[in-house]
Amino acid sequence: MTRRAMVTRLNQIDGHLRSVLNLPRPAKATTLEQAIANSAATTEEVLFGDDGEGIALMPAVAQRLLMASLQAQVEARLISGDDSGATARSVIDSIRRLKAAPSLQALERQICAELCHTIGFSSAVLSSIAPDKFIPVTSHGTRGTGKPVPRNAAAAEQDCLRLRRIGHAGGRELPATDGFREILGAADYLVAPIVVESKAVALVHMSRARGAPSPTATSTPWDCCSRCTHSPTSGC
Repeated sequence: MTRRAMVTRLNQIDGHLRSVLNLPRPAKATTLEQAIANSAATTEEVLFGDDGEGIALMPAVAQRLLMASLQAQVEARLISGDDSGATARSVIDSIRRLKAAPSLQALERQICAELCHTIGFSSAVLSSIAPDKFIPVTSHGTRGTGKPVPRNAAAAEQDCLRLRRIGHAGGRELPATDGFREILGAADYLVAPIVVESKAVALVHMSRARGAPSPTATSTPWDCCSRCTHSPTSGC
């Protein structure tokens, strides 16, 4: 996507989101940097406004627009080539290097740490996927890694796997899973699949973004290249 097309996309999403939430609309951005700043200001206002309601009480259409805005902000930063975009790209590259890494556990910790320190979340956890449960492997900013969470008790995570896209748990439409809510220390959170060759091999949970763009996607977050042949437990 070109810079001009991304400016248009950010302006449209930001305008729709502010309209749905009855927020005043700023002048349309004419540069990519301005569009990113406008969108970031909107998401920060929505997530951390004075009313304290956060995303849990938003109408479903506003939640979807918020997710789209966060995704577009990440893509825009990658296009703009600024430091935040470069670091966001390094998170994705880290996942793809897991198999060759001398210390898999170290890189897993790095992923969660970068999601918090660079992307802007306060807590993150990476979980492997077993036939009957989700197994937290490593985390950052959480209350420990927690215990395995039965899949039949995790509607949000099952929905994330089925749709192959990021989901918001803890809103009106989809309840947060107790096990992950306790690990993250948050009433609501985002959950995204790590996909290798059209197969989800792990889940990443993130909560409480602090205003920085979040690593969200509309279909297959962190989707690895089609040539990947790594095992599901090794990443890409």
